[in-house]
Amino acid sequence: MNDRLIEWSGPALAALAAALGLAAAQADGVPFDAFKGALALVLAAPAYLGFTRTVQRVGGDRFAPLFDLVFATVLPALFLLLLVVGSDHLVRGAWSFTAFAVGLPLALLAACVPLARGFARRGEDVEAGRDSLAAAIAPINAKLWLFGCALPAYLWLIAQVGRDALPQACAAAALSIVVSLRAVRVLYEDFDDADEMARAVRLCGIAALIHGVLLVAGLLLADHFPLF
Repeated sequence: MNDRLIEWSGPALAALAAALGLAAAQADGVPFDAFKGALALVLAAPAYLGFTRTVQRVGGDRFAPLFDLVFATVLPALFLLLLVVGSDHLVRGAWSFTAFAVGLPLALLAACVPLARGFARRGEDVEAGRDSLAAAIAPINAKLWLFGCALPAYLWLIAQVGRDALPQACAAAALSIVVSLRAVRVLYEDFDDADEMARAVRLCGIAALIHGVLLVAGLLLADHFPLF
């Protein structure tokens, strides 16, 4: 599967994660440091690429194929969460729950991309006799895995907005659920169609990017456009 959007969604999400951390600090009234902010934004994507390539190399050598999908899904998502929290800490000088609160849903939605990509390659794994996690999961259950990864992101976001841990404007990021649900539907209805499966992967990436952009906007514009 060679798709430019899919290939570059990871680095784009990494830069977005850094921007999200900076926005979280600014939303809490921390003065913006241009140098530290630029440093976080510039280094985020290269750091993510270096980390994921190391994960792929180490994971391919040391871990059984059954755990490859989990290995490639969980660790990059955790790294994105670390980028959000770390960028916030860089300018704030302290750890903040706000950064964690906005970073977790982005990480969960980002994890949907390699998860869907693994399912898209299921046919290749079955034909090659590889004992991968995607091959072990029945196609009818794949949608449950993807839905189970995406839904907690939205539930967490709404919960944090409801308890005023995040600005109410951040609730707009929940609109990306429309794209996430579309990806789940494509995965369910067209599991054996390679083109449609690639589309499901793209939709997962788009949902994560939209979610992140709306979170950044919600944090930066909350004081200017309060809902209540």
